[in-house]
Amino acid sequence: MDKRVKKLQATIQELGLDAFLITNEFSLKYLSGFDGLDGDGCLVVTPNQVTLITDARYQEALEQSLPKDVSLEITRDYYQIAKKVLDDEAYRKVGFETSVSYELYRTLYQLFGDQLVPENNIVEKQREVKDANEVSVLKKSTLLASEGFSALVNYVRVGLTERQISNWLNNWMLENGAEKPSFDTIVASGYRSALPHGSASNKKLQRGEVVTVDFGYYVDGYTSDITRTIALGGSRG
Repeated sequence: MDKRVKKLQATIQELGLDAFLITNEFSLKYLSGFDGLDGDGCLVVTPNQVTLITDARYQEALEQSLPKDVSLEITRDYYQIAKKVLDDEAYRKVGFETSVSYELYRTLYQLFGDQLVPENNIVEKQREVKDANEVSVLKKSTLLASEGFSALVNYVRVGLTERQISNWLNNWMLENGAEKPSFDTIVASGYRSALPHGSASNKKLQRGEVVTVDFGYYVDGYTSDITRTIALGGSRG
């Protein structure tokens, strides 16, 4: 986390900002190292200070895991506390993510007014460059997905429904180390295989059909995406 935050702090200074507010749930996890936030809170970063603001549900876990140089504020009024943290004349330009909802923008504007400076993809661009640990985790995620598909091939047979296949794969992935799916698994057979986003249905697989399977699962916070086509035929179906 320390290297990631320091890099962001350097970027903030290069942009001429005095502070930056992070609300994107993926960026919060990337910078805080804690995966329980799920968008519930914000991170206030200045060139010399980092403050994580969230509610009491995460207090105990964060007190144990956050670095000592990161301040923790527990509240349900995230942005009022963010304003309090930045309530100093030194913070005249406060950057915020342009991806925020209009409702959140209105809340921020009521608090910060013309101090707000819109910035696009600041943390996202930083996240594009993976470090060695991230590459390792991505390989682990991809390997698990590949193993899951190999196991699925041995399970698929004529007569099963698309939904049964999706449920079986979900159980296998979770039992073998995945955290959760990153999107709804696609299982589309026969005429439905032409649908690019065909959610699993109660349609039964028939001999001679092709079955498109598209799935992704998080492993240690990073996901893979694998798409494969299975042809049904022969004695097994």
